[in-house]
Amino acid sequence: MSSVVSQVVVHSDPATGRWLRANGRPAIKTDANGVPVKTWILKSEEKGSDVNLAAHLLRDAYRGACACAVIVSNDSDLLTPIRMAKADCRMTIGLVPPRAKGSVELKRLVDFKIDPRVHLLAGSQFPDAVPIPDGAIHKPARW
Repeated sequence: MSSVVSQVVVHSDPATGRWLRANGRPAIKTDANGVPVKTWILKSEEKGSDVNLAAHLLRDAYRGACACAVIVSNDSDLLTPIRMAKADCRMTIGLVPPRAKGSVELKRLVDFKIDPRVHLLAGSQFPDAVPIPDGAIHKPARW
């Protein structure tokens, strides 16, 4: 689901793309009158992907469609469906967490965990600019 929203602009380090901070808070850009600078952004959020993943996991488990599933997520909302697939159907569940930080409980629940190799993920990204009919989509600096 996407929407266009107004958002304040935060100062960032051009080299790293990270927010600059002042007194422990993000440093907000202001105009000459001290009013926060705002910009319009397209906000894209994934909606329902965890529910869809859980539904397909359970359908496959109860149908006996596979003996093992590998989940690429850090979402603790998947704890209950994973428990059900393991307990009710004796399904083996693996986890590939996309980030090092994530649900500790999820990591404990699965049968095995595979940490993604950073160089393989980096080599799998789109280029910095992806051409589209009206121009290009640019990858954020902090990726």
